[in-house]
Amino acid sequence: MKSSEVISHIVKSYPVLPSKEQLKLVKSWQNDSDKSALDKLVLSNIKAVSKEAFKIKNKNYYISYDDLIQEGIAGLLKAADMFDSKQEVTYLTYAMWWVKANMRRYVMDYRSVVRMGTTRDDRAIFSNLSKARKEAEELGLVGDEKLCKVAKIIGVNKSSLNQMITTLKGFDTRLDSPVKNDTDTLKVDLLKDSYSLEEDIANTDEHNYVSNVMCEVISTLPPDEKSIIQERFFSEKPKTLRDLAKEMKISREWVRKLEIKALDRIRKRLASQYDIREF
Repeated sequence: MKSSEVISHIVKSYPVLPSKEQLKLVKSWQNDSDKSALDKLVLSNIKAVSKEAFKIKNKNYYISYDDLIQEGIAGLLKAADMFDSKQEVTYLTYAMWWVKANMRRYVMDYRSVVRMGTTRDDRAIFSNLSKARKEAEELGLVGDEKLCKVAKIIGVNKSSLNQMITTLKGFDTRLDSPVKNDTDTLKVDLLKDSYSLEEDIANTDEHNYVSNVMCEVISTLPPDEKSIIQERFFSEKPKTLRDLAKEMKISREWVRKLEIKALDRIRKRLASQYDIREF
């Protein structure tokens, strides 16, 4: 039997339970280590996990549906351990943020592994970054000076280093990490109003996702179009069409046409490959 058929069978056999009944199962697990209660809780929420897995799978065709389901189940189990009935949300609302966090982190880790180590510079940075950072910090360097020193120690250019650091950082926001370094409050503990918090977390996560995707898409543009988009929209001091025309030694109108063409390419690729249509 295929995994999708197994999931379908579970969904039919274990319908979603009312929130009060789910809360009883959570308490049975937390207070009495009732494994049967935990199993029932998880199985009754497989439908929600399956829907989220399909949603993410549709945007990332190379990701395994089975793996996403496993990540989602891990999220349900984590939530069963961590859920506090004093929080003003239902177990399923709380659990779905663990589910989504696990799935999205898995997707980004997969992407990072695929992208990582594809060039000599990438491999050098990945292998030596920690040591080089420590060496630069021992010299008391910070900010851009530290970045330049790290790049020099590794033997790569600053741009390659920046790109790899961004890749390594991508989507590493954990719900079980402290809000600040000097506090025991976890990000997931801030759950109060389910609607507003869902909106906040989704907006933050989606913003990071779109930012990373945009970098990937822009990097595929022809050189002239890529340069125009970067200088016009992603520079600290955006340049005018006139400025770019002068630099590129072409007419202002031609720069405008290249910009329109580049934006059209970006929109089409975001829509077709990432299902992002609001740009």
